[in-house]
Amino acid sequence: MDSFLEDILYLYERDTNWDESFTYNYIIKTTNDLLRFNIPSSFFKLSISAENSKNNFCNFDFSKSLYNNDRLQGNISYGNYNIVDKYDFTYLKKQINSNKDLSSKLVKINKDIRKSIDINEYIKNFSKYYSDFVNGKNAKNITHVLSSVLDSNTNNEQYEIIPIKNYRNSQFAYAKMLFTGDANNRTITNGMLIRQLSLNTRFMMKFHSDSNFKTLNSTSYFQYQGKKTFMELAYNTNETLLGVRAMKRFLSNGIDKSSFKVGFEIWHGFKNFTPHSSITFQYDTISTQHLKPLNFTMNINPLLGHIVLTFGMWENLHYYDPVNRKRSGMFSHLFFNLYSLKSNLNIGYQYKNLKIACNFNDRLLRLKHGIKISQNFTLSLGGIFVFNDDFINQKSLIDNLVQYGFELKYIS
Repeated sequence: MDSFLEDILYLYERDTNWDESFTYNYIIKTTNDLLRFNIPSSFFKLSISAENSKNNFCNFDFSKSLYNNDRLQGNISYGNYNIVDKYDFTYLKKQINSNKDLSSKLVKINKDIRKSIDINEYIKNFSKYYSDFVNGKNAKNITHVLSSVLDSNTNNEQYEIIPIKNYRNSQFAYAKMLFTGDANNRTITNGMLIRQLSLNTRFMMKFHSDSNFKTLNSTSYFQYQGKKTFMELAYNTNETLLGVRAMKRFLSNGIDKSSFKVGFEIWHGFKNFTPHSSITFQYDTISTQHLKPLNFTMNINPLLGHIVLTFGMWENLHYYDPVNRKRSGMFSHLFFNLYSLKSNLNIGYQYKNLKIACNFNDRLLRLKHGIKISQNFTLSLGGIFVFNDDFINQKSLIDNLVQYGFELKYIS
């Protein structure tokens, strides 16, 4: 997905109170974003993004390939999101004190006539009643004051109405078509649809299509997210793959915002009989010395013998700012295989728009930096360097440059 439409997705999830950091996929997404981020692969790439109408966004990319001078690539992206403000009502039954003093009288709305209340008339009548009481006048019974609003035949059960937004039928849609520019006029289409079912549940579908293979590959997700529980049921059409993911949050502390999460996933491909499973442990806290969030994650795949350990100290690790990109800190990633005893260490650093990642196994250094030229223009540039045994003897860093690119982006 384009970075511009990723920002739109962030706004949609913020407006629907969906916590992306409390999902199983966020662990993988964070690692890729901080250690395996994409480097511009074109000598020059022009990106134009705009909001063409209310809640409708589009993005156009044109790039010149580094390796094929005769090829011009491009893609068109479209995004739309719509927030529907629908409410569920929670009714709390209250005890009415027998004391006749005004301070002990609680105004209640009966659940049977909640739809017929004129709130303006209710406020006017209550204000008049309170004014008469302060001035020492004989105040009428409060139920009589509200008789113009409430039916006199209501029962004695009184409730307090608490409206809660459920965002039902809110949705986010995204589609992208890539034109490769080759002789076969190959096109690749990607898309995503999110539909809010209730406050805690939603349906998401991702699809991928390639004109060369003439097939449509889609993955559907049914997701539930509560205050301390996350569950996801997924199905993929290409591999007839069925998977379950779940996560539980423990030891949540509102003072230092520390929490401990345990999750697991189980997948099985019925077409090729390929099972997969993993267990994840994650701990977040804030350092009392530096006041910076510390994050530790361990992921275990018992079938393949993989153990992945990540540790980082980040500012705004779980707070994504699409405008100022305030996330900054250091992150380490260690991969170890119990069966082959192979290991790989990655270290990443980010300060706002500057990203640096080092892969010690492949001896690759990734560098990416974004520069804000003006209110609407930003420039991104990056490259991948290889540091082998002759790295020190090289006369220039350009000799070790294996990939580089520039991207000019205009956002209206």
